[in-house]
Amino acid sequence: MGRMINHAYRVKEQPGITSFFPYLSRTRTESVVYFTRKLDVTKTMAFLNAKKRNGEKLSLFNLIIASAARTARERPVINRFVLGRRLYQREIFDVSYVVKQSMSDDAKEMLLTIKIDDDMTVNDISDLMARMQDEARTKEENGLDRLMNFFGRFPRPLLRLVFACLRFLDFHGCVPAFIRSELPFYCTLFISNLGSIGVDAPFHHLYELGTTSLFLAFGQPYLQTKANRRGEVEVRKFINMNFTVDERICDGYNLARTFDSFIDYLESPEKLFDS
Repeated sequence: MGRMINHAYRVKEQPGITSFFPYLSRTRTESVVYFTRKLDVTKTMAFLNAKKRNGEKLSLFNLIIASAARTARERPVINRFVLGRRLYQREIFDVSYVVKQSMSDDAKEMLLTIKIDDDMTVNDISDLMARMQDEARTKEENGLDRLMNFFGRFPRPLLRLVFACLRFLDFHGCVPAFIRSELPFYCTLFISNLGSIGVDAPFHHLYELGTTSLFLAFGQPYLQTKANRRGEVEVRKFINMNFTVDERICDGYNLARTFDSFIDYLESPEKLFDS
């Protein structure tokens, strides 16, 4: 298998166009594609309300992460990244997202990265997220804050040199683990929950530093009329989701089928509770 980089192994058996693509499009900015989907979450929200009546503290955000983790386990091609113009397959699934300490203009934002194991249930994921978010909201600063505060004091020429060195190490997969573990850019998926602050989903950029090939932004649920199969008009609940993807990780067919699988889990969340 060769040397492991960032919990991933190099994909050596691949079509010629796939191995050629990182040389044609050298950066994620050059390789980015955008998908937008409107999800009918009427059934999902009813499912969550039923769970809450039974004493289970589950949120739409919990289901989104659980759906993404299940999809990545079943369709591992989505859990890849390009580094040093080589394609790698991850062995773990982890997610980064922002937690705001309170809903005020000057409240501090904390970046969290959580690792989802294959044997974790939806409730396990919910408990892990709640525990880490509670810890983040009570801390004055975390490791990333300390790292940024330290380097932020450097004069501009020295800081440019630091980042030049960091990018060189990143290209070769040699960023020290103590730095990599604090940065949110070495994960499978970065999620922006704009619905929590009452904003609709934007299209987010990908970061050149790190290994994150997927960015998902989603907004708050909203009501809209929709005709059912009998032609009757119903009021349904929807959310908008925007995906930003490095298209070098897999072909368009696999990408589309992966998104279909993810959306199917989210619109039919009872499937996430099947063994």
